[in-house]
Amino acid sequence: MRYPNPQYDDCGGRVVSDEVDATVYGTINSKRVPINALRHGDHTYSLQTTERGRSHFSPDVDGVGHKRLAPTNYLGGGASRGIAHRLSDLLGGDVKALKGIIMKTDAANDVTLYIGGLTMGSEAHGDLATHPQGIPLNPGEAFFIDITRLSSLYVICGTNPLGASGYYANTSYSTSDSTIAIDNTSGSGGSAPSSSVTTTNFPVGSIVYKSDGTKIGVVASTGAGSITFTSTLAVALGNTDQLYTSQVYLYWMDM
Repeated sequence: MRYPNPQYDDCGGRVVSDEVDATVYGTINSKRVPINALRHGDHTYSLQTTERGRSHFSPDVDGVGHKRLAPTNYLGGGASRGIAHRLSDLLGGDVKALKGIIMKTDAANDVTLYIGGLTMGSEAHGDLATHPQGIPLNPGEAFFIDITRLSSLYVICGTNPLGASGYYANTSYSTSDSTIAIDNTSGSGGSAPSSSVTTTNFPVGSIVYKSDGTKIGVVASTGAGSITFTSTLAVALGNTDQLYTSQVYLYWMDM
């Protein structure tokens, strides 16, 4: 027997009547409520549900936030940089979503990002370069996937996202330093860039790397020929180390 399932507009007027193949009843707060099922053409059934929102994001986000991700590895990057990043590693913590993850690439990106799963993360760098996996996302594109663990998703750039800045550390720095001076010459005797040039090349929030993709730090502030990072240097620098930057970003949010 079919039972009518009327839909109503905001004023209480009946506007649509969906046919329901079966109805059972449950109890919520001592009230009898119907649970409807619809029969499909292949004689299977599905519950008729209404989507509802939620009041908060995953509690996992409390510790890490929805920080943008900055992948640096790329197809053809060899043994050191040809391996896909796990998204949770880029974030610094895992997140379990309720329904899935939505991702969007920065419109200013100049490379394509590939998003995939565990097989993408376990591929050797040579195999991944020969047979790219995942969904390609061009600059400014977005998609939703109903995978609920951020640690189950991987990303790799289509081409090398790092660009040489043309500036070098002007002396040696250790991992106890958080501010470095820079100039335009490998070795000694170079000229320091102006404050505006330094800011343009190393904007606040950008990540600075060595040529091999090793992260140096995140820019907190700049001055004329100087960069201050948000923490002490992740790696020691010499005056022949050129600084590299990337403006390739992936934004995400749990749903």
